[in-house]
Amino acid sequence: MKKFILFLVFLLVLSGCKEVHVSEDNSFVLKNLHLIDVINSRVEEVEILVIEDGLISYIGEAKEPANYEVHDLKGAFVMPGLINSHVHSAYDEGNLQRWLISGVTTVRDLGSRTVHNYSESRDELRNNISLTKIISATPIITKPGGYGYEYVDGVADVKKVMEKHIEKGADIIKISIESDFQGRKLNILTAEEIDKVVGMAKENSLRTVAHCIRSYNALLAIDNGVSEFAHMLVDPLDDEIIDAIIKNEVFITPTLELWKGVSEKHNIIWLDVAISNLRRFYTAGGKISFGTDFDGYSTSFDKGLPITEIKLMQKAGMTNIDIIKSATINAAIVCGIEESLGSLEKGKLADILVVRTNPMENIESLLNIEMIIHQGHIVKYE
Repeated sequence: MKKFILFLVFLLVLSGCKEVHVSEDNSFVLKNLHLIDVINSRVEEVEILVIEDGLISYIGEAKEPANYEVHDLKGAFVMPGLINSHVHSAYDEGNLQRWLISGVTTVRDLGSRTVHNYSESRDELRNNISLTKIISATPIITKPGGYGYEYVDGVADVKKVMEKHIEKGADIIKISIESDFQGRKLNILTAEEIDKVVGMAKENSLRTVAHCIRSYNALLAIDNGVSEFAHMLVDPLDDEIIDAIIKNEVFITPTLELWKGVSEKHNIIWLDVAISNLRRFYTAGGKISFGTDFDGYSTSFDKGLPITEIKLMQKAGMTNIDIIKSATINAAIVCGIEESLGSLEKGKLADILVVRTNPMENIESLLNIEMIIHQGHIVKYE
């Protein structure tokens, strides 16, 4: 019996899960705060921020208050909840809880082998406010003999597969343009097939993200209208490709934490190349969204706040505010939710982090979050 009890204690410690509670009240006031404006890259002193029915209804000078509870933040800094726009294994309550209490209030699952009815599996979890919100992508669409696990062969086949996933409620379309993986030659989608995917996605107001890690495949993706690369490419980008990516307003989600793990595991230099590419892309004015590829490969990942990714982005020369923007408004754009999340503005959902010191000066202040507000409810955990 003693051994059994010790085993249970061991499991509890190993799980690292905390009990999460959310307030019933979703209408209240925050006062005396510094608001991080991610749209204009600045900090504003704000007297009050009012949340009504889960939405931000007012930001500005103090006015005659409604009969709401008031939380005096005593000059703390408030910013949007963080968004990790490239994860896997998101349909897991343990992962969703750990993300939420670390300040990651939204994640985008970029492809599950097991979840195919998004509106059912995703929305059941979304209805639980004590869990991070999920944005759902299709399985990776590819050719037979290609990288991925949703196979299409020809434009007519693409049409059938796209109709299926759109009907099932996919938020994002993911395709593979990967012709060489770990020394294996792979089949890739044709230009006509990619064009059909992207066209049908746009007709349904959906974005298309491409798994593409080699520069010699990049123009095929760009020329046929993809919205985003799911990874930073791991061979050197030349100026022509960088210019094409920027001209076509294609985002890149770097996933440097992934490339760190892959490089260490296989003794290769992909991380160094990816950091160099990110530095040049960022300096040229490229659009960057935040994502780690959590659980997308058999290496370790941060289970809460993605501090490893943040530090690697700093190493690539990104400023703190631009890293914050990549994980808020930019990530909201690639997830297709910028109208409701990603910045603190009137009418948007109240996903808010409160920290004591300015993360624009020291981004590691995000490791000590004082308050988390998710969909207008204050999140508490123990």
